[in-house]
Amino acid sequence: MKKIWGDYSVSPQIHKYTVGKDYLVDAKLIGHDITATIAHVHMLYAIEVLTKEESNELKNHLQLLQKQVENESFAINPKIEDGHSYIELFVTEKNPELGKKMHFLRSRNDQSLVMLRLFMKEQLHIVMEQKNSLIKTINNKQNKHKNLQLPGYTHHQKAMPMMFVDWIGQFKEGLKEISPIQHELGKMIDSNPLGSGAGYGFAHQSIQPDIALTSYLLNFKSMQQNPVYAASTRGFYELYVLQQLHPIMMFASHWANDVLLFSMQETGFFSLPKTFTTGSSIMPQKNNLDVCEIMRANEAVYWSKIEQIHGLISKRTTGYQRDLQLTKQPFIEAIELVKDTLTTWELLVKNLKVDSKKIKGAMTDDLFVTHQVNDKVLSGMSFRDAYIEVKQGLEGQK
Repeated sequence: MKKIWGDYSVSPQIHKYTVGKDYLVDAKLIGHDITATIAHVHMLYAIEVLTKEESNELKNHLQLLQKQVENESFAINPKIEDGHSYIELFVTEKNPELGKKMHFLRSRNDQSLVMLRLFMKEQLHIVMEQKNSLIKTINNKQNKHKNLQLPGYTHHQKAMPMMFVDWIGQFKEGLKEISPIQHELGKMIDSNPLGSGAGYGFAHQSIQPDIALTSYLLNFKSMQQNPVYAASTRGFYELYVLQQLHPIMMFASHWANDVLLFSMQETGFFSLPKTFTTGSSIMPQKNNLDVCEIMRANEAVYWSKIEQIHGLISKRTTGYQRDLQLTKQPFIEAIELVKDTLTTWELLVKNLKVDSKKIKGAMTDDLFVTHQVNDKVLSGMSFRDAYIEVKQGLEGQK
Protein backbone atom coordinates (compact mmCIF):
# COMPACT_ATOMS: atom_id res chain seq x y z
CA MET A 1 0.00 0.00 0.00
CA LYS A 2 1.31 3.45 -0.94
CA LYS A 3 2.64 5.55 1.94
CA ILE A 4 1.98 9.26 2.36
CA TRP A 5 5.74 9.83 2.60
CA GLY A 6 6.99 7.89 -0.46
CA ASP A 7 6.47 5.27 -3.12
CA TYR A 8 9.10 2.68 -2.21
CA SER A 9 8.14 -0.59 -0.57
CA VAL A 10 9.10 -1.27 3.01
CA SER A 11 10.11 -4.78 4.02
CA PRO A 12 6.95 -6.50 5.36
CA GLN A 13 8.73 -7.58 8.56
CA ILE A 14 10.16 -4.10 9.15
CA HIS A 15 6.72 -2.57 8.59
CA LYS A 16 5.07 -5.06 10.95
CA TYR A 17 7.66 -4.54 13.66
CA THR A 18 7.78 -0.73 13.53
CA VAL A 19 4.01 -0.27 13.27
CA GLY A 20 3.27 -2.81 16.00
CA LYS A 21 -0.20 -2.15 17.38
CA ASP A 22 -0.19 1.53 16.48
CA TYR A 23 -2.99 1.17 13.94
CA LEU A 24 -5.16 -0.42 16.66
CA VAL A 25 -4.32 2.26 19.21
CA ASP A 26 -4.93 5.09 16.75
CA ALA A 27 -8.37 3.69 15.97
CA LYS A 28 -9.31 4.74 19.52
CA LEU A 29 -7.85 8.22 19.08
CA ILE A 30 -8.65 9.02 15.47
CA GLY A 31 -11.86 10.88 16.33
CA HIS A 32 -9.80 13.52 18.14
CA ASP A 33 -7.32 13.58 15.24
CA ILE A 34 -10.17 14.33 12.82
CA THR A 35 -11.51 17.08 15.09
CA ALA A 36 -8.08 18.72 15.13
CA THR A 37 -7.73 18.26 11.37
CA ILE A 38 -11.00 20.09 10.77
CA ALA A 39 -9.68 22.99 12.87
CA HIS A 40 -6.40 22.88 10.94
CA VAL A 41 -8.26 23.04 7.60
CA HIS A 42 -10.26 26.03 8.84
CA MET A 43 -7.00 27.71 9.85
CA LEU A 44 -5.48 27.06 6.37
CA TYR A 45 -8.49 28.82 4.87
CA ALA A 46 -8.14 31.71 7.33
CA ILE A 47 -4.49 32.29 6.29
CA GLU A 48 -5.53 31.99 2.61
CA VAL A 49 -3.80 28.73 1.80
CA LEU A 50 -7.14 27.15 0.93
CA THR A 51 -10.12 28.69 -0.77
CA LYS A 52 -13.49 28.66 0.95
CA GLU A 53 -14.70 25.98 -1.46
CA GLU A 54 -11.65 23.80 -0.79
CA SER A 55 -12.01 24.23 2.93
CA ASN A 56 -15.68 23.31 2.85
CA GLU A 57 -15.08 20.23 0.73
CA LEU A 58 -12.29 19.03 3.01
CA LYS A 59 -14.48 19.54 6.07
CA ASN A 60 -17.29 17.55 4.43
CA HIS A 61 -14.95 14.62 3.76
CA LEU A 62 -13.59 14.79 7.31
CA GLN A 63 -17.07 14.93 8.83
CA LEU A 64 -18.02 11.88 6.76
CA LEU A 65 -14.98 10.06 8.13
CA GLN A 66 -15.89 11.20 11.66
CA LYS A 67 -19.24 9.45 11.33
CA GLN A 68 -17.55 6.30 10.10
CA VAL A 69 -15.09 6.09 13.00
CA GLU A 70 -17.95 6.37 15.48
CA ASN A 71 -19.13 2.96 14.29
CA GLU A 72 -17.95 0.15 16.58
CA SER A 73 -16.83 -1.90 13.58
CA PHE A 74 -14.39 0.78 12.41
CA ALA A 75 -10.83 -0.43 11.96
CA ILE A 76 -7.62 0.87 10.41
CA ASN A 77 -6.00 -1.37 7.83
CA PRO A 78 -2.72 -2.66 9.34
CA LYS A 79 -1.00 -1.89 6.04
CA ILE A 80 -1.52 1.79 6.87
CA GLU A 81 0.99 3.06 9.39
CA ASP A 82 -1.28 5.05 11.67
CA GLY A 83 -4.45 7.08 12.03
CA HIS A 84 -2.82 10.21 10.65
CA SER A 85 -2.00 8.43 7.39
CA TYR A 86 -5.50 6.95 7.32
CA ILE A 87 -7.08 10.41 7.44
CA GLU A 88 -4.93 11.78 4.62
CA LEU A 89 -5.40 8.71 2.44
CA PHE A 90 -9.17 8.78 3.01
CA VAL A 91 -9.47 12.41 1.91
CA THR A 92 -7.05 11.94 -0.98
CA GLU A 93 -9.19 9.12 -2.33
CA LYS A 94 -12.15 11.51 -2.33
CA ASN A 95 -10.21 14.31 -4.06
CA PRO A 96 -6.57 13.50 -4.91
CA GLU A 97 -5.42 17.05 -5.54
CA LEU A 98 -7.23 18.59 -2.59
CA GLY A 99 -6.13 15.87 -0.21
CA LYS A 100 -2.51 16.72 -0.93
CA LYS A 101 -2.97 20.24 0.44
CA MET A 102 -4.31 19.30 3.87
CA HIS A 103 -1.03 18.49 5.64
CA PHE A 104 0.62 21.88 5.04
CA LEU A 105 2.03 23.51 8.23
CA ARG A 106 1.77 20.45 10.42
CA SER A 107 3.50 17.15 11.13
CA ARG A 108 2.21 13.78 12.22
CA ASN A 109 4.06 14.61 15.43
CA ASP A 110 1.89 17.57 16.34
CA GLN A 111 -1.14 15.62 15.11
CA SER A 112 -0.31 13.03 17.77
CA LEU A 113 0.27 15.72 20.37
CA VAL A 114 -3.04 17.47 19.80
CA MET A 115 -5.19 14.34 19.51
CA LEU A 116 -3.69 13.02 22.75
CA ARG A 117 -4.20 16.39 24.43
CA LEU A 118 -7.86 16.39 23.40
CA PHE A 119 -8.17 12.80 24.61
CA MET A 120 -6.60 13.75 27.96
CA LYS A 121 -9.01 16.63 28.44
CA GLU A 122 -12.00 14.45 27.64
CA GLN A 123 -10.90 11.53 29.79
CA LEU A 124 -9.88 13.65 32.78
CA HIS A 125 -13.34 15.21 32.76
CA ILE A 126 -14.93 11.74 32.72
CA VAL A 127 -12.72 10.53 35.58
CA MET A 128 -13.55 13.61 37.66
CA GLU A 129 -17.29 13.05 37.10
CA GLN A 130 -16.98 9.39 38.06
CA LYS A 131 -14.99 10.29 41.16
CA ASN A 132 -17.56 12.86 42.26
CA SER A 133 -20.35 10.31 41.79
CA LEU A 134 -18.43 7.81 43.94
CA ILE A 135 -17.99 10.45 46.67
CA LYS A 136 -21.77 10.96 46.76
CA THR A 137 -22.36 7.21 46.96
CA ILE A 138 -19.94 6.90 49.87
CA ASN A 139 -21.68 9.79 51.58
CA ASN A 140 -25.04 8.01 51.21
CA LYS A 141 -23.59 4.86 52.77
CA GLN A 142 -22.27 6.91 55.68
CA ASN A 143 -25.72 8.35 56.30
CA LYS A 144 -27.20 4.85 56.59
CA HIS A 145 -24.82 3.85 59.39
CA LYS A 146 -24.16 7.07 61.29
CA ASN A 147 -23.77 5.62 64.78
CA LEU A 148 -22.29 2.22 64.01
CA GLN A 149 -18.99 1.27 65.64
CA LEU A 150 -16.80 -1.55 64.41
CA PRO A 151 -13.48 -2.99 65.56
CA GLY A 152 -10.33 -1.17 64.54
CA TYR A 153 -7.18 -3.21 64.00
CA THR A 154 -3.46 -2.53 64.24
CA HIS A 155 -0.97 -5.25 63.32
CA HIS A 156 -4.07 -7.31 62.40
CA GLN A 157 -5.01 -7.44 66.06
CA LYS A 158 -7.99 -5.74 67.70
CA ALA A 159 -6.99 -2.27 68.82
CA MET A 160 -9.70 0.36 69.37
CA PRO A 161 -13.24 1.02 68.17
CA MET A 162 -13.76 3.08 65.06
CA MET A 163 -16.86 4.56 63.55
CA PHE A 164 -18.12 3.03 60.31
CA VAL A 165 -18.56 6.55 58.95
CA ASP A 166 -14.87 7.20 59.61
CA TRP A 167 -13.77 3.93 58.04
CA ILE A 168 -15.59 4.46 54.75
CA GLY A 169 -15.23 8.23 55.04
CA GLN A 170 -11.45 8.00 54.76
CA PHE A 171 -11.85 7.12 51.09
CA LYS A 172 -14.23 10.00 50.50
CA GLU A 173 -11.80 12.42 52.13
CA GLY A 174 -8.91 11.05 50.11
CA LEU A 175 -10.78 11.40 46.84
CA LYS A 176 -11.84 14.94 47.74
CA GLU A 177 -8.33 15.92 48.78
CA ILE A 178 -6.81 15.07 45.40
CA SER A 179 -9.46 17.06 43.51
CA PRO A 180 -7.54 20.38 43.58
CA ILE A 181 -4.45 18.62 42.23
CA GLN A 182 -6.46 17.15 39.38
CA HIS A 183 -8.04 20.54 38.73
CA GLU A 184 -4.56 22.03 38.29
CA LEU A 185 -3.66 19.08 36.07
CA GLY A 186 -6.63 19.93 33.89
CA LYS A 187 -5.39 23.49 33.50
CA MET A 188 -1.90 22.28 32.57
CA ILE A 189 -3.02 19.98 29.78
CA ASP A 190 -5.53 22.53 28.43
CA SER A 191 -2.85 23.95 26.14
CA ASN A 192 -2.74 23.68 22.35
CA PRO A 193 0.40 22.06 20.87
CA LEU A 194 -0.90 22.17 17.28
CA GLY A 195 1.46 24.25 15.19
CA SER A 196 4.65 22.89 16.71
CA GLY A 197 5.16 20.84 13.53
CA ALA A 198 7.99 18.35 13.76
CA GLY A 199 8.99 19.92 17.06
CA TYR A 200 10.72 23.05 15.79
CA GLY A 201 7.78 25.17 14.69
CA PHE A 202 7.91 27.35 11.61
CA ALA A 203 10.00 30.25 12.90
CA HIS A 204 11.54 32.55 10.27
CA GLN A 205 9.55 30.85 7.51
CA SER A 206 7.48 32.91 5.13
CA ILE A 207 4.17 31.65 6.50
CA GLN A 208 3.12 30.71 10.02
CA PRO A 209 0.21 28.63 11.36
CA ASP A 210 -2.37 30.63 13.29
CA ILE A 211 -2.12 28.83 16.62
CA ALA A 212 -4.45 31.28 18.33
CA LEU A 213 -7.21 30.38 15.87
CA THR A 214 -6.85 26.61 16.26
CA SER A 215 -6.73 27.07 20.04
CA TYR A 216 -10.06 28.87 19.87
CA LEU A 217 -11.60 26.31 17.51
CA LEU A 218 -10.48 23.39 19.68
CA ASN A 219 -11.47 25.11 22.93
CA PHE A 220 -7.98 25.22 24.41
CA LYS A 221 -7.55 27.80 27.14
CA SER A 222 -3.93 28.48 26.18
CA MET A 223 -1.34 27.58 23.58
CA GLN A 224 2.20 26.30 23.85
CA GLN A 225 4.52 29.00 22.56
CA ASN A 226 7.76 27.02 22.53
CA PRO A 227 7.48 24.33 19.81
CA VAL A 228 10.47 22.41 21.14
CA TYR A 229 8.88 22.16 24.56
CA ALA A 230 5.52 21.25 23.01
CA ALA A 231 7.18 18.29 21.32
CA SER A 232 8.94 17.39 24.57
CA THR A 233 5.60 17.03 26.35
CA ARG A 234 4.93 13.90 24.30
CA GLY A 235 5.08 11.08 26.80
CA PHE A 236 5.77 13.45 29.69
CA TYR A 237 2.18 14.67 29.88
CA GLU A 238 0.93 11.09 29.65
CA LEU A 239 3.22 10.16 32.54
CA TYR A 240 2.15 13.16 34.61
CA VAL A 241 -1.57 12.54 34.08
CA LEU A 242 -1.27 8.91 35.18
CA GLN A 243 0.81 9.85 38.21
CA GLN A 244 -1.83 12.34 39.36
CA LEU A 245 -4.62 9.77 38.93
CA HIS A 246 -2.67 7.03 40.68
CA PRO A 247 -4.06 7.84 44.19
CA ILE A 248 -7.49 6.72 42.95
CA MET A 249 -6.09 3.27 42.27
CA MET A 250 -4.29 3.27 45.63
CA PHE A 251 -7.49 4.14 47.52
CA ALA A 252 -9.45 1.52 45.57
CA SER A 253 -6.86 -1.15 46.39
CA HIS A 254 -6.96 -0.21 50.08
CA TRP A 255 -10.77 -0.31 50.14
CA ALA A 256 -10.87 -3.68 48.41
CA ASN A 257 -8.35 -5.13 50.84
CA ASP A 258 -10.38 -3.98 53.83
CA VAL A 259 -13.58 -5.43 52.40
CA LEU A 260 -11.84 -8.77 51.90
CA LEU A 261 -10.75 -8.73 55.56
CA PHE A 262 -14.13 -7.67 56.92
CA SER A 263 -16.10 -10.14 54.78
CA MET A 264 -14.25 -13.29 55.89
CA GLN A 265 -16.39 -15.89 57.71
CA GLU A 266 -14.31 -15.15 60.81
CA THR A 267 -15.45 -11.51 60.73
CA GLY A 268 -18.57 -11.37 58.58
CA PHE A 269 -19.00 -7.62 59.06
CA PHE A 270 -19.64 -6.98 55.37
CA SER A 271 -21.02 -8.92 52.45
CA LEU A 272 -21.85 -8.35 48.80
CA PRO A 273 -24.55 -9.95 46.64
CA LYS A 274 -23.86 -13.46 45.44
CA THR A 275 -23.99 -12.17 41.87
CA PHE A 276 -20.84 -10.21 42.65
CA THR A 277 -18.92 -13.39 43.52
CA THR A 278 -17.44 -16.30 41.62
CA GLY A 279 -17.29 -19.99 42.50
CA SER A 280 -14.62 -22.63 42.91
CA SER A 281 -14.01 -25.41 40.41
CA ILE A 282 -13.72 -28.04 43.18
CA MET A 283 -15.22 -26.54 46.37
CA PRO A 284 -19.01 -26.20 46.04
CA GLN A 285 -19.37 -23.97 49.11
CA LYS A 286 -17.18 -21.15 47.82
CA ASN A 287 -18.47 -17.72 46.82
CA ASN A 288 -15.32 -15.70 46.23
CA LEU A 289 -14.98 -11.92 46.17
CA ASP A 290 -12.58 -12.10 43.24
CA VAL A 291 -13.66 -8.62 42.20
CA CYS A 292 -11.97 -7.15 45.27
CA GLU A 293 -8.84 -9.19 44.67
CA ILE A 294 -8.67 -7.97 41.08
CA MET A 295 -9.25 -4.40 42.25
CA ARG A 296 -6.45 -4.78 44.76
CA ALA A 297 -4.13 -6.19 42.08
CA ASN A 298 -5.02 -3.61 39.43
CA GLU A 299 -3.21 -0.90 41.35
CA ALA A 300 0.03 -2.70 40.49
CA VAL A 301 -1.08 -3.16 36.88
CA TYR A 302 -1.82 0.56 36.67
CA TRP A 303 1.56 1.46 38.15
CA SER A 304 3.25 -0.78 35.59
CA LYS A 305 1.84 1.45 32.84
CA ILE A 306 3.43 4.46 34.54
CA GLU A 307 6.76 2.63 34.72
CA GLN A 308 6.45 1.62 31.08
CA ILE A 309 5.98 5.22 29.92
CA HIS A 310 8.72 6.42 32.27
CA GLY A 311 11.14 3.90 30.79
CA LEU A 312 10.26 4.93 27.25
CA ILE A 313 10.86 8.66 27.74
CA SER A 314 13.53 8.84 30.44
CA LYS A 315 16.47 8.65 28.03
CA ARG A 316 15.08 10.80 25.25
CA THR A 317 16.93 13.60 23.51
CA THR A 318 15.46 16.75 21.95
CA GLY A 319 13.49 15.96 18.81
CA TYR A 320 11.02 13.24 17.93
CA GLN A 321 12.05 9.61 18.10
CA ARG A 322 9.67 6.81 17.29
CA ASP A 323 9.99 5.32 20.79
CA LEU A 324 7.29 7.82 21.70
CA GLN A 325 4.78 5.91 19.58
CA LEU A 326 4.85 3.21 22.26
CA THR A 327 3.62 5.54 25.01
CA LYS A 328 0.09 5.67 23.60
CA GLN A 329 -1.02 2.11 24.32
CA PRO A 330 -0.08 1.96 28.04
CA PHE A 331 -1.57 5.43 28.53
CA ILE A 332 -4.93 4.48 27.01
CA GLU A 333 -4.97 1.16 28.87
CA ALA A 334 -4.26 2.91 32.19
CA ILE A 335 -7.02 5.48 31.61
CA GLU A 336 -9.48 2.70 30.78
CA LEU A 337 -8.41 0.84 33.92
CA VAL A 338 -8.95 3.79 36.27
CA LYS A 339 -12.39 4.46 34.74
CA ASP A 340 -13.40 0.81 34.99
CA THR A 341 -12.16 0.70 38.57
CA LEU A 342 -14.21 3.76 39.55
CA THR A 343 -17.34 2.28 37.95
CA THR A 344 -16.83 -1.03 39.74
CA TRP A 345 -15.92 0.60 43.05
CA GLU A 346 -19.12 2.66 43.10
CA LEU A 347 -21.18 -0.43 42.31
CA LEU A 348 -19.57 -2.27 45.23
CA VAL A 349 -20.16 0.60 47.65
CA LYS A 350 -23.83 0.82 46.66
CA ASN A 351 -24.32 -2.89 47.25
CA LEU A 352 -22.17 -3.32 50.36
CA LYS A 353 -24.25 -4.95 53.11
CA VAL A 354 -23.30 -4.20 56.70
CA ASP A 355 -24.14 -6.84 59.34
CA SER A 356 -24.67 -4.72 62.46
CA LYS A 357 -25.38 -7.79 64.62
CA LYS A 358 -22.05 -9.46 63.83
CA ILE A 359 -20.22 -6.19 64.26
CA LYS A 360 -21.74 -5.63 67.70
CA GLY A 361 -20.78 -9.17 68.67
CA ALA A 362 -17.18 -8.40 67.73
CA MET A 363 -17.07 -5.28 69.92
CA THR A 364 -15.34 -7.13 72.79
CA ASP A 365 -13.99 -5.56 75.98
CA ASP A 366 -10.37 -5.51 74.78
CA LEU A 367 -11.29 -2.78 72.30
CA PHE A 368 -12.12 -0.43 75.18
CA VAL A 369 -8.97 -0.85 77.29
CA THR A 370 -7.57 2.49 76.18
CA HIS A 371 -10.79 4.05 77.43
CA GLN A 372 -9.91 2.78 80.91
CA VAL A 373 -6.50 4.47 80.73
CA ASN A 374 -8.02 7.74 79.63
CA ASP A 375 -10.63 7.62 82.43
CA LYS A 376 -7.86 7.21 85.01
CA VAL A 377 -6.00 10.19 83.54
CA LEU A 378 -9.17 12.26 83.85
CA SER A 379 -9.30 11.21 87.54
CA GLY A 380 -5.85 12.75 88.13
CA MET A 381 -3.38 9.95 87.36
CA SER A 382 -0.49 10.50 84.91
CA PHE A 383 -0.92 8.79 81.57
CA ARG A 384 2.01 6.41 81.98
CA ASP A 385 1.01 5.34 85.48
CA ALA A 386 -2.52 4.74 84.25
CA TYR A 387 -1.20 2.77 81.30
CA ILE A 388 0.97 0.53 83.55
CA GLU A 389 -1.82 -0.03 86.06
CA VAL A 390 -4.30 -1.09 83.38
CA LYS A 391 -1.70 -3.27 81.68
CA GLN A 392 -0.83 -5.04 84.95
CA GLY A 393 -4.51 -5.60 85.59
CA LEU A 394 -4.94 -7.24 82.23
CA GLU A 395 -1.92 -9.48 82.73
CA GLY A 396 -3.28 -10.52 86.15
CA GLN A 397 -6.46 -11.74 84.47
CA LYS A 398 -4.60 -14.15 82.20
